Amino acid sequence: MADNKKNPTQVEDTGHVWDGIRELNNPCPRWWLNSLYLSGLLVIVYFILYPSLPLVNDSTKGLLGWTQINEFKEDMAKVEEIRAPFENKLAAMSMEEILADQEMLNYAIGSSKVLFGDNCAACHGTGGAPAEGAGYPNLTDDDWLYGGSVNDIAMSIANGRAGTMPAHAN
Repeated sequence: MADNKKNPTQVEDTGHVWDGIRELNNPCPRWWLNSLYLSGLLVIVYFILYPSLPLVNDSTKGLLGWTQINEFKEDMAKVEEIRAPFENKLAAMSMEEILADQEMLNYAIGSSKVLFGDNCAACHGTGGAPAEGAGYPNLTDDDWLYGGSVNDIAMSIANGRAGTMPAHAN
């Protein structure tokens, strides 16, 4: 009887031989192929559930109806809900009352850091010291050009300074 069975330890080759080295035709590991198929399936599920394909004026909506814009709006509504009591209380208080109330003072200082970064840092520098020769007042020294009291500083911020600083009353 003829022995037609393949040797299980024998690996098929591609027929390429270079310098006596045979190129074998080993299959990919099963776990690797399963990972490939699973990732392809996850891509299809993602395409169905979430907005994924851009169109000319819009995009596909997805079955979940989720969008980054809606998530952003929801998060901002939560932030506004948290801030509203502080903002309302702050608007009704005078500067002297804010300075006397530690909770409101802490809130005002935290808000002021953000407002300074958004509105003032471009000219006065992030730390209050502008670039040398920029022509803007240094806010880190003890030389107050327009008065250093809380009311004088508030007036400078609200009304601005002619020719150099815009008003930030609102």
